[in-house]
Amino acid sequence: MIAFLLILVLTGCYRTNKVEGSYIRYNDHLLENLEYIPFVLSNMKRNNDMEKKLVYRYSDAICEKCVSEDLELLDSFQNVIGRNHVFIYTSFPENRNNKLRLRSELSGFTYKNDADVSDMPIDKITGTPKRYFVFYPTNHQPIIYFPLRGNKNLTFDYFNLVRSYLLENCE
Repeated sequence: MIAFLLILVLTGCYRTNKVEGSYIRYNDHLLENLEYIPFVLSNMKRNNDMEKKLVYRYSDAICEKCVSEDLELLDSFQNVIGRNHVFIYTSFPENRNNKLRLRSELSGFTYKNDADVSDMPIDKITGTPKRYFVFYPTNHQPIIYFPLRGNKNLTFDYFNLVRSYLLENCE
């Protein structure tokens, strides 16, 4: 956990020096999401399919534009690291429309749908589940990131951290 927090703080410092205007916004975003990390760690239904994979978790309550932006970035990242290192875990009610939507929206991705959203953190302000990325390195603490809509640079920084780990630790 300490290593994860250190990485987030270092990433925040990097952003501070690189993009002065987003310093306050990013640090507020970081601090606001720190409280959700223990919840994610204790409630995410981790399984062997998630080892050495970047998992994107979202539900039907998340804004479609946010998800669309995340999926677009994730698709380009998947092209770099390989499909076998990306897993999408959704929470949509089981019905025909959602099955068709997910099949269309997530074609090209490996995914699983689980109608239960109880393992997703709930935003205190909006009362809706929060989307997030989590990377499960083997025998290490997961690395969690809550994306911020419109701030692709921070998401790419997170992806680069995951990519670096995969390059150094995977065959």
